[in-house]
Amino acid sequence: MGRTNVVAVAMSLLLLLWAGCGSGDSGSSSGGDSVSGTQIVAAPTSGQAPLGVVFEARLLDGAVGIAWDFGDGSAAAAGEKTFHVYETPGRFIVTLHVTYATGGLVEKKSAIVVGDNNPPCAVAIADPAGGAAPLTVIFDACESFDEDGVIAIASWDFGDGGEPAVGFSVAHTFQDAGTYTVVLTCVDDGGEADTATIAIAVSETDLSCPKTSGPLSAGTVADAGINECSGLAWSRTQPVLWLHNDSGDSARFFGIAEDGKLLAIVTLSGASARDWEDMAMGPCPAGGYAIHIADIGDNARARTSVRVHRVPEPVIDPDRIPASVTMTDYDSFQFVYPDGPHDAETLLVDPATGDVYIVSKESDGRSRVFFAACPTDGATITLVEVASLQFGTSSLPGSMLATGGDVAPDGRKILIRTYSRAFMFLRPPGGSLADAFGAVPCAVPSASEAQGESIAFTGDGLGFHTISEGLNQTVWRVDLSFAP
Repeated sequence: MGRTNVVAVAMSLLLLLWAGCGSGDSGSSSGGDSVSGTQIVAAPTSGQAPLGVVFEARLLDGAVGIAWDFGDGSAAAAGEKTFHVYETPGRFIVTLHVTYATGGLVEKKSAIVVGDNNPPCAVAIADPAGGAAPLTVIFDACESFDEDGVIAIASWDFGDGGEPAVGFSVAHTFQDAGTYTVVLTCVDDGGEADTATIAIAVSETDLSCPKTSGPLSAGTVADAGINECSGLAWSRTQPVLWLHNDSGDSARFFGIAEDGKLLAIVTLSGASARDWEDMAMGPCPAGGYAIHIADIGDNARARTSVRVHRVPEPVIDPDRIPASVTMTDYDSFQFVYPDGPHDAETLLVDPATGDVYIVSKESDGRSRVFFAACPTDGATITLVEVASLQFGTSSLPGSMLATGGDVAPDGRKILIRTYSRAFMFLRPPGGSLADAFGAVPCAVPSASEAQGESIAFTGDGLGFHTISEGLNQTVWRVDLSFAP
């Protein structure tokens, strides 16, 4: 056989093989090759019951009869396109019957696999799980899971008659003493549900001052980059004490262990650090916690507005320290004082609502407390004055200059410090943070520091830390004990 004949035979075989190849369906025909191009197209071809499938018949010209058998015992359907719902699990063979005007009959088959929709697994976490009223608790459903799909809805019933909430991370405040059964309901994308319960024990409010122990040295800040500590905030989820320098540094902050060991350096891309003076932990609108950094210093009282950055808290891998992190996704908002510029070094954030309070630093000791409801990214907000504090008096003795503050994780206790003293304010049941400033505070011990401007509650609220400005400063700790 010559070369030309060999090539011709090979091409003929290839064409025959190509004509016999299908696109996932199978079938038989009669009446000639003119009808062999008929195909079934289905989407989706598998999923959980109930599963809706769109079917389409890809036909040649001249089709005069079309019938679908869905393989589940249901009635047949007609038409080039149709929709069918499989209510029960199983493997179903769909058959398409097509009659052509030429007399050709085609039968095409395709498989649809429908599985069981297993229910999700609901996992509820509460922080804290108990405490004195009013008790603010952060509830988290993020460890819930669905093995064969996704969880579409997480809803919470708090068991105290309050409004239910929807979300994977929500906050709720229990105003009265009692034990409450909180129910989390998770619903998956197939409609199956699971519930989890968690008990919250709320005790009567105790507005008595705590017993204290300390200050004691917990460690020393040895990193040379930390030379002017001006703000502190303890993580709520990891053993990290966040801090930043005063004016003169770049837009960065640090994470250290309680003993002063450097864990991380975090840079805010695109931000400036005109005069960072304090930081605070608070809720993140997207869930979890955020570090609020207060660029509010104004010694000359010349700034037309001040700024706060709200940064989702970075997660530090203990096996990769010190970490270098650059943050690009964070919120920033500006505040304008209602009566003109003020110098300030104290930022407070309500752990339940995200509301922001700024306490001014005044040479005459009369610090003003300004308020803004939880801001949105990019907002410019005019602050509202809600309270005032007179430092250098019998109830707030010592230095007249407020230099830092913090709110306990449960939202019930507030710390404000000066260069020489520290004071704790106790929030009344059902009251705001501003309401706490109407009562006589508790004097709490603080270390003698060269220039103390930072203070922060521990993550459990049972102590606090202070660090002075300067190199190689001591991390001081004071332990707190509250009546049961």
